[in-house]
Amino acid sequence: MDTGFVTIGERTWEVYIADSFDERMSGLGGWSSLSPNIGMLFVMGYEAPIQVTTVPMLFDLDIVFINSDLEVTDVSRNIAPDNIIQGQGSYFLEVNADEAQDVSVGDTVLMSLEHSTDLMSNVMVGMIAVLVAVVFVKAAGKLAR
Repeated sequence: MDTGFVTIGERTWEVYIADSFDERMSGLGGWSSLSPNIGMLFVMGYEAPIQVTTVPMLFDLDIVFINSDLEVTDVSRNIAPDNIIQGQGSYFLEVNADEAQDVSVGDTVLMSLEHSTDLMSNVMVGMIAVLVAVVFVKAAGKLAR
């Protein structure tokens, strides 16, 4: 899972980035806790109404909704497990309860997101794809004889 940093006002969290369908669906469900100043940033990929379930959660959260202009659109505080929270945005940030107490609607959000894929990984995947294609063509040629 990719990581990064999210800063709102004077507060910075190191975050895990949930940007795939599976990562967004599992989220922090089943995690026993988060260390202080650690969170999970959910990347929706588009601006839309967001519904967050805390049914599988094991601890209380603050949830910050963020739009595509990187402004806070809503903050839900001290959300206990087994709730459904609604907001609007392109992102939402889950952190420990009470960690977003100084965050307000309209605050500017700074993000520094790191991606685990690098140029060498992409080159290796491309080379493997070419190798598989060559093997497939050779095998198909032998079958045609």
